Amino acid sequence: MIFKEELEGLNDKLQDLSLTQDFNVYLRWGTEGYVDFVDLLLDNVEINIWNSEDDRRKFHEDTNEYEPLRDFIITELLKILFKLQTVTLALKK
Repeated sequence: MIFKEELEGLNDKLQDLSLTQDFNVYLRWGTEGYVDFVDLLLDNVEINIWNSEDDRRKFHEDTNEYEPLRDFIITELLKILFKLQTVTLALKK
């Protein structure tokens, strides 16, 4: 499946990062019933990034395809980082 291949490429980069940093990070592909999902595992924190039941990727009508999962995951991670940074700054006040 192409999703798993995309995740393998991202996980290769994350594995390199984990080797040089003081944390573990991994993207996990899984299935619960008929729903596929991708979770971000960061040390003891688990965040759902994508699931097939609520596919929020952009749909391109001209090609009749969704945006690549890789691009969606990167965009979602940036959104999560921004939200976490906002929370952290609010707590520091």
